[in-house]
Amino acid sequence: MQFFNGSQPLEAVPTFVSKTQIRVVVPNNASAGQSPLRLRQNGVVFNTSGTAFTVVQTTTTTPPTTTPPTTTPPPTTTATTLRLVNNTQYNTVSLSLNGAEQFSPDSGVLSGSTVNLATTPGSKTLVAGLGFVLPDGSRDIWFTFTRSFNVTAGQTATQTFSRITVGQLLTMGSASTTWNGTFFDDNGAPHLARFVFSSNGSWQFFIDGAARGSGTLTEVSWPNSSPTVTFRINSTLPTITISHPFGRFLFRNGPPSFPIIQYVKQ
Repeated sequence: MQFFNGSQPLEAVPTFVSKTQIRVVVPNNASAGQSPLRLRQNGVVFNTSGTAFTVVQTTTTTPPTTTPPTTTPPPTTTATTLRLVNNTQYNTVSLSLNGAEQFSPDSGVLSGSTVNLATTPGSKTLVAGLGFVLPDGSRDIWFTFTRSFNVTAGQTATQTFSRITVGQLLTMGSASTTWNGTFFDDNGAPHLARFVFSSNGSWQFFIDGAARGSGTLTEVSWPNSSPTVTFRINSTLPTITISHPFGRFLFRNGPPSFPIIQYVKQ
């Protein structure tokens, strides 16, 4: 289709053609008012026989761009968490925080495992019981750890229970513990043998109050979940085996002529 800008022809390709209609977009710079039109097809120009067409110049108003209101996302809230790491030989089957039990009978922290618990900020007193859950659902607690610490809002407070040592086993939470045993000499006279074990693993031995030796404990065998622990007081004497409830053990303190003494925790 040919339009005109004054006497200058302007060509536009129709967007629709039928026997009765031709649709075309008028060029922007076409002259407004009465204007003849021409159709050019395959190089041949068809005049409009003087028929005039009205070219109307319209203005398209673009609606203003509306910017959606800016919304500020709510602040991200970080959970306050207590993380328990159980590196001991036994399962953590009971856990109280400020006197409130946190575990149901069928939950806890297995040996060598970690668990995260949702908690509230503030000062905490933690009491952890290590042992087993019995078939009837009751807890058989062999060791108890008590700690006090503070939990900060939005932070993770980690409490790690390390592997239990022989010194801790023999003192059960005390700085030191006395284990006594009695024996009779060849003349039938009674005597008192006494071990003083410290939680740091050191030991002292006395007979009738007189110091007879000292040293450091050495773990020999303590498998996870085992009711039996084997240790030494030194490399020259036999090993000592103690079994749960870890309240007594038998030990020969010297050569075969020396008596086997039963030591009981005091």
